Amino acid sequence: MDPRHRRLAAIALEAAGGEHGLALAGGYAVRMHGMGDRPSGDVDLFTDW
Repeated sequence: MDPRHRRLAAIALEAAGGEHGLALAGGYAVRMHGMGDRPSGDVDLFTDW
């Protein structure tokens, strides 16, 4: 994961992840779950709200 993207994801998930149910999505989520090595140019987050 790109270090800048890692920091952005950490900031967002720490700030609002629990309260708003944010989770990592997109290419990084696919990669983190070991389902491939899809490149990603951004940080995708989603919520169930």
